[in-house]
Amino acid sequence: METPTVHNLFGEEMFHVEDGLVRWRYRVQAQHFNPVGALHGGVLSTLLDAVQGHALYTRIAAEGAFSAAITLNVNFLAPTRTVGDELIFEGRLLQVGKRVAFTEGSATNSAGVVVARATCTHAILKR
Repeated sequence: METPTVHNLFGEEMFHVEDGLVRWRYRVQAQHFNPVGALHGGVLSTLLDAVQGHALYTRIAAEGAFSAAITLNVNFLAPTRTVGDELIFEGRLLQVGKRVAFTEGSATNSAGVVVARATCTHAILKR
């Protein structure tokens, strides 16, 4: 299966890929913290957006299709303040139609705490 072209923006690495489900790991870096000393929400949002898009890509790539996010909703549930902690990002495909797909994602820290959850609606596009 071909890898999406946008990946490894923050040092994340893919470690699990199957139809409709992907998992990435990301090691928290100090340069990604906001001024109050927590992982910036933009980093979490970007990785959640990308991992969900990758989950959809596992299903539509064979058709020569790709996607673009229409909506992205992120809920930040707990701060991430430990440099070096490993976060697991999971993207899961919920439903695929002819033109629109729905996904969900989560980011979980090494203690098993879900620090963020997200949902995304994607437009399915043909090349």
